[in-house]
Amino acid sequence: MQGIEKYKHQPADLVFLDLTMPDMDGFETLEQLKLIDSQVKVVVVSADIQESSREKAMQLGALDFLQKPASQEMVQHVLDAYLS
Repeated sequence: MQGIEKYKHQPADLVFLDLTMPDMDGFETLEQLKLIDSQVKVVVVSADIQESSREKAMQLGALDFLQKPASQEMVQHVLDAYLS
């Protein structure tokens, strides 16, 4: 919830989002972010490696899905791909 409120007041160029969070899971958060800003750029980073989780995140509008732990090279690739 805090991340959503922060985004409302200070939108980010790119959001890295975990699926496992205390108040609201990443899927719900992604849905809420898309309601606030349909153009929000979200990359899911999760230890959940189930293909169904990846597919759901992508269907909800995530740009990419990285498996934890994400390497520095992979994060840099994402930054280069989606912020240029």
